[in-house]
Amino acid sequence: MTHNPEEHDRIPFLKELRGEFERVAQSQAIPTRGKRAAVVLVGIALITGGAFAGILVGSADHQVPRENGPAASFAASGTAFESLPELLAQSELVVSGTVEKVLPGELEPDEGPGPGPGPHPIRHVNAVARVEESLKGSAALDTVVIKTLEDAFANGSELKDWREPGQRVLVFLSPSKEEPGLYIPTWTAEGGPDYLQTIYTIRDEGDLAATSDDPLAARIAALPLSGVRQAAQVAEREGA
Repeated sequence: MTHNPEEHDRIPFLKELRGEFERVAQSQAIPTRGKRAAVVLVGIALITGGAFAGILVGSADHQVPRENGPAASFAASGTAFESLPELLAQSELVVSGTVEKVLPGELEPDEGPGPGPGPHPIRHVNAVARVEESLKGSAALDTVVIKTLEDAFANGSELKDWREPGQRVLVFLSPSKEEPGLYIPTWTAEGGPDYLQTIYTIRDEGDLAATSDDPLAARIAALPLSGVRQAAQVAEREGA
């Protein structure tokens, strides 16, 4: 029998995709239509074998100016979402693209214990990404501006920084409630942005890499970009 290397490479992807959506079907938190979507997606994956996405292109030179003094620390608590369909359902915009530049964002005063502002303001940065593909949400966006805490992915954080010109990314986003036109990592039911499960870097082959060690992020990163695209298409058909 002739050995087919492509078939061998495809098996881990199929097993991971099947496992991800079997976990979804077993979860009591997922609505019935979400379970149907999981079953359909596994079937699609078995038929297609998970075609890989194309290469995104783009780069720019940029440095983010920093204010004097330490920035506020970033801390994450708990897992916001248990499955990819949950994350897709909660995200208003899911796009792949290339970071073009990173700009200084909002500077919030430190509300110290005494009168007046404290010495450590909360800093944000705005990553401007050129949209290559909209997996969910507006297909008319050419660029998207993503607001994140400066220290969330830097200065000793356990999260891997992705905010560099030329970096290809897959992002799950919600509109900023305070600043129209800006987006933040998907807003959770608990009332805060999810930094752990919403941002992935994209390799040339269409493979994903998580920016955190979160279990769901690891499962999503084990899929190629085409697998996430298929999940988004199924969720859209099912009305997620």
